Amino acid sequence: MRAEKQIQYPDHRAPRMRGEMIRRHRTRKGYTQAHIARLVGMDESAYSKRERTGTGLDSVENLYEMAQILDIDFVELVRVGCPPSDLDHNALLDTIIRTVELLRDWH
Repeated sequence: MRAEKQIQYPDHRAPRMRGEMIRRHRTRKGYTQAHIARLVGMDESAYSKRERTGTGLDSVENLYEMAQILDIDFVELVRVGCPPSDLDHNALLDTIIRTVELLRDWH
């Protein structure tokens, strides 16, 4: 089993902010928490906690999965909670490259 890559954010509120963003996109699409929970293979209460607190939304794999399901721009989701000065273009490019490498291994 490979270890998930964790994304570090300068703002401790970033996980909760990502959860709120995911909730907004989910409700706009008319999806229930139960529906998304089934898609990601979790029970509804665990998914609800993920959306409410951002728990589990600090790995590249989980963020990518949610971006794909909800049709969210992956880079936008990664940047939630990061002031532009804290996540420069090189760091963002590095995150994207690592994500592509992980996804190649995943599929």
